[in-house]
Parts: sequence; structure tokens; C-alpha cells
Amino acid sequence: MIAVSRSLTSSDVSIVTVEAALSQEFRQNLPLPNWSPSSLPAANDSAANVAVAKPVVDRLVIAMAGADHSVAALSLYLGLKESEVRERVAALDLPAPAEKPLRRPVSANPWSVEEVRRLIALWLDNVSVTSIAAALGRTPSSIRGKRRWLGLGARVRKDLADRPVARCRATKLPWKPTLDIKPILCRLWAPRVGKGAGAAARAAVSEVKWELGRDAQKDDRFSTLGFAGLSASIIAKRMLMEFGVYLTEGAVNSRMTRLQIARDRFDIIDVFDEEAVQRRAAEAKRRVGAALRQCAELHRSFWWRRALCGNRTTCREFETAKRYAPRRAERSCGDITAMAA
Repeated sequence: MIAVSRSLTSSDVSIVTVEAALSQEFRQNLPLPNWSPSSLPAANDSAANVAVAKPVVDRLVIAMAGADHSVAALSLYLGLKESEVRERVAALDLPAPAEKPLRRPVSANPWSVEEVRRLIALWLDNVSVTSIAAALGRTPSSIRGKRRWLGLGARVRKDLADRPVARCRATKLPWKPTLDIKPILCRLWAPRVGKGAGAAARAAVSEVKWELGRDAQKDDRFSTLGFAGLSASIIAKRMLMEFGVYLTEGAVNSRMTRLQIARDRFDIIDVFDEEAVQRRAAEAKRRVGAALRQCAELHRSFWWRRALCGNRTTCREFETAKRYAPRRAERSCGDITAMAA
């Protein structure tokens, strides 16, 4: 640098004269690289800007692997096969994550996979912490703690914006999970068996089945949670934690419709408290005059409501579904024949 600066004057400094000066100083041709504006770093360039250029999944793999999460954890939360996780880690030249199994959460209100993914999506979309907390039914401090647990980076304060709860919950993931996590969660939350139980006994409870309207215990618990006005995500979490039954939010809403559980959509809560759940469920049942009955045709339970009257002997699914039209016609003919006799 000293020799080059000696060879130049303020009037002839350019890329060409620098190359000529180097050649003259060192008595050999030292070609400079072909610079262009696109090859120069931006004034505000940083490692964060470089990371943003990577695909979202790769950024999340880097973040979670850097937070010491295992291959199984990356697979579960990102919705990738474990083999795909290992391939991405190798392609990104990252240290190999630990190969250890998932552990069942022990907290009273554990995070579901859907909640973690929604947190990631909202965090990357620069939604404020208070808005994320309201959408997930958690405190701002728990949101910040989970963000650090995931390894997500800090954000620029001026870029953050508030967002209504409905819009937060409708935010789509910036990546597309491809792994079916139902078997994983069913194994993780399956009812515990004794240490002396064999492999066959453990396999038998690896995935709990629930046939709607034909399992009194699960039907009753699900109905109580529904009448209490808990959100679909909380109901899904409770059914998984208490019975090992995996349900998506759509499946929860579908089953509540089939059981004819009355809910006030303006009085949905996201915080689980057993005493409040029992009180709210009892009040809701009393308000609409709900009574549990058996469908004479489908042989499953449903909630009849005195406030809406309706058929006491058959459920709404039987009365409205197209696939039961022939049976409805046959039943009508039988009723007419009985009246004529």
C-alpha cells in the first residue's frame, strides 16, 4: 500500500493507473479483478442481509441448528423428513445436529407444533410481539423466550407492525411442510405403559383411535371443552395431551359440527383453566337446554338443544347429508306405512 500510494498523485487515481502503478512498482503484471457495481457490497450490507437471500427453510435450519436442536426437533417443527434435514445441514456446511429422540413436554401449557410454526411465520413477517402474543394466547415474555429457544434473530424495531388477531391467525407459513406429523405426535403423547410392558403393548397405544359418538369418555371431554368456548387449537392440544388423540383445527371444528355443540363465536377463549372450563360448559349447556341423545339411525351420540328444537331421535348429519338420502326416504316411507296402518 505504501509503494502504491507513493507512485500515485491525486490527479491520476483510477483503476487503470493503479494497475499501471503496481506493474511499475513490482516490475511485473499484476492484473486487478474485473470490478463492477454489482460486485461491490451495499453500504448497509451485513451477515443478516446475506442470510435473508437464502430460502426460508434453510434460514430456519441454520437458526434452529445453531440453537442446538436435534434432527428430530427440526424434522417435527419444519415438517421435513429427518433425511431431508440431514441433507440440508450438510449442504449448508453446518455442524451435525444431535441425534436424540423428542421428549414429551412437562409444562402445564406446552406449545403445539402449529403454535410454533405460527410464531415463526409471524416473527419473520415483522409482526409485533404484542400482536403475536394476542394471536397465540400467550404473554409477550413467553413469545420472546420461545423466539430465543428457536434461535430466531432479533428484528429492527422500526420495521415492526401491529396486526389484528384474525389476520395473524390467517397468516400462511412462508414454507410448505411436507411431513405428516400425526404419527410422531401420537407416539409422543400416547398413554404411558409400565416399564415391564413389552413392545407389542407399547405399539398398541402408539396411535389412539377415537370414533366420534361411540367413545363416551372422549365424547364427553370433547363436548365439555367445546361448550366452554375454547378455541379449536386449544381443544386439539388438550385432546392430544389427555388422550393421545391428534386432531387438526379443521378436524376439531368438523367434530363439533357433527356433535351439534352450540358455541358463541364472539366468546371464544384461548386460555385453559379447568375450573373455568367446567363452569362455562355448564352455563352454556343450561342456556341452550342441551341434552345428549343417541341417533336412532347412525347409532352415535349428539347434542339436542331445546332452544332450537329439532329432531330428538336423529342427528342433523343424518337429516342433511346427501349420502343418507336413500335411508331418509326409506324411513319416511316406513313412517307413512305405519300411519296408514
